[in-house]
Amino acid sequence: MSDDFNQDLDELISLMMRMRRLFMQQSELSFEEHSTTILQFAAVDFLGGHPKSMVSELASGMRMSMSSATQLVERLVNAGFVRRLEDERDRRIIRLVTTDKGIGELNAVQLDIREKMKRVLSKISADDIKAFIRIQKTLLETLQSEATQS
Repeated sequence: MSDDFNQDLDELISLMMRMRRLFMQQSELSFEEHSTTILQFAAVDFLGGHPKSMVSELASGMRMSMSSATQLVERLVNAGFVRRLEDERDRRIIRLVTTDKGIGELNAVQLDIREKMKRVLSKISADDIKAFIRIQKTLLETLQSEATQS
């Protein structure tokens, strides 16, 4: 590969890392404003898409240990974002469901992040935004394809 390609690759990796860091910093401000954490946000989001999951399913879906997931669920229950339900067929099984408060917090944080992104993207041309989206989709599809092949 050419030196130009390697330089472009290094610059792209550096830019992606810096953008990720800045995005996370901005997102964390939104989480703090809503008295939640990124992990709690991700868990409520997961449970919203996977209603009545067990703790083990949450742990697997979020790629975390059972003990970490159990602690996270305890914090979510205490915050009123999630509640535990006994399984209808087997009372030994506990299911997790998001509460109205949890969905409300999820929506509020998403709206906050969306507004911040809107301010940033308003400074970029519509053509550049469309190109950026196209490139992001291509990268995502390529990464997903690579992940399924390994």
